Amino acid sequence: VGRLFWDMALAELAANEAESLDKEELTRLLDAIRMRELVYRRERSTFAETEEYVFKHALLRDVTYETVLLKLRRVYHRQVAGWLEAVAGERLGEYLGLIAGHFELAGDLSKASEYLLRAGDRARLDYAHQEAIEYYQRALAFLKEQGELAYAARTLLKLGLVYHTAFDYQRSRQAYEEGFSLWRQAEGQMPSIPSLPAPHALKLFKKLPLTL
Repeated sequence: VGRLFWDMALAELAANEAESLDKEELTRLLDAIRMRELVYRRERSTFAETEEYVFKHALLRDVTYETVLLKLRRVYHRQVAGWLEAVAGERLGEYLGLIAGHFELAGDLSKASEYLLRAGDRARLDYAHQEAIEYYQRALAFLKEQGELAYAARTLLKLGLVYHTAFDYQRSRQAYEEGFSLWRQAEGQMPSIPSLPAPHALKLFKKLPLTL
């Protein structure tokens, strides 16, 4: 789950195991590692009806993580992402980046891209430029890998906007130029739509201008 974790998230992971844990047994196990000062329980939990814990050291969490079989990690990360989606409720916006990270580690690049773009949009509107750039760049890499040129082009235009707002005009221009280039490539992949006989209304089919 991360250095910060919740008992109900652990219960979600344990639910699909051969030997599932009930809440009482899970609490007993968590109390045992608390007594050894491996983790601490926080006074307040982010989510209702959960207990929130934190590893004493990030290194301890990392060593523990390495003991999990590789084939199980993707399964667990997908479960954690689903749990966070379900419990975040109105606070989902605060956890978009975290959920994206779990989908990324689960190997679900489509869902990871979706949440990275949403996290980037939120950061951009909050003028958190560096965060927005990081989210958009990660999403861009996945979109290109999946061949989603139209979405990649749209992301580049957003990235250009962030750079421009941050007064980095050179990178802004580069992002815009690459975005327009990808739009042209994406247009080549789109099926041609026959024009209606004139006179008729001008219709643009989800296409942006190719130049400024």
